Amino acid sequence: MRQLICLKTLSAYIVGEQEGFLLEEVGNLKLEGTLHIEHLERVKSMTDAKKANLADKRLNELELSWERNEQSQLQENEEKILEALEPHAQLKSLVARGYLGTQLPQWMINPTRLSLWDMNHVQYIDEESYVDGVDRGFQALEDLQLSRLQSLVKLSREDADSMFPRLSKLDITHCPQLNLPFLPSVTQLQVTNGCSRALVGSIQNLPNLERLDLNGDGKLTSFPEEMLVGLEHRKHLRFSGFADLKFSQLDAPT
Repeated sequence: MRQLICLKTLSAYIVGEQEGFLLEEVGNLKLEGTLHIEHLERVKSMTDAKKANLADKRLNELELSWERNEQSQLQENEEKILEALEPHAQLKSLVARGYLGTQLPQWMINPTRLSLWDMNHVQYIDEESYVDGVDRGFQALEDLQLSRLQSLVKLSREDADSMFPRLSKLDITHCPQLNLPFLPSVTQLQVTNGCSRALVGSIQNLPNLERLDLNGDGKLTSFPEEMLVGLEHRKHLRFSGFADLKFSQLDAPT
C-alpha cells in the first residue's frame, strides 16, 4: 500500500496487525476527500499513529473507529493515539466511534461538523481551561452529533457564551446525563432515546431555537414547566415516544 504514492482516493482503510497492514501504510499516500480508518484498537503506540501522517493529507471528511472488544480495553494509550491522529486543518467533517479514552484532543475544535459515537468515558467534549481574551472552544463548529455517550455531563468543562458561537444544529441520542449550556446560535435540536428531565429542562438555554424534535423512551411523564420559556422563535415542535406524558405543565406551543 505504501508504494502507491500517487493514490489520492481511499475511502476506507482497515488497520491490521501484520507488516504490510499497519496504519503506517497510509503514511506516504497523498490522500484527498474522504477516509474511514477502521480497527484503530490495533494501533500499538502514539508513534505508530503519527506515522499515518494525517496532517499532510487534504481530507475533507475523516472517520475514526475503534471496535469494542477485549483488545480495545487493553489499549492504555488510546488518548495519545487519538491526539497523534490530528488531521489537516481544512477538515470539514469528523466522525469518531468507539473511543474509550476520557478526554478528547484539542484539535477536534477545528471541523465544522463533528459526530461522536459510543464513548463511554468522555464527560466533556471540551476539557480545556481558557484565559480571558482568547477565542474559546469550537469556533468553527456548526453541526454536532452525539450518540451513546453514557458519561457525558456537559459540552464544556467551563461554561461561556462564546464556546460554540456558530453551532446551529445539535443532534443528541442517548446521552442520559447531559445538560445543555447557553447556546444562542442553536436553531435545531433533536433528542432521541434519552430525554432525561435534566436535559429537557436545559432546552430553555437555547433562546433562538426554531425546530425541536423530542423522541422519548416512555420513561418521562412530564416536562419541566420552564422548558419552553423564552423560546420565542420556535416554529416546529414534535414530541413522540412519551406514552404517559401529561401536558398540563407544558407551555402551550404557538
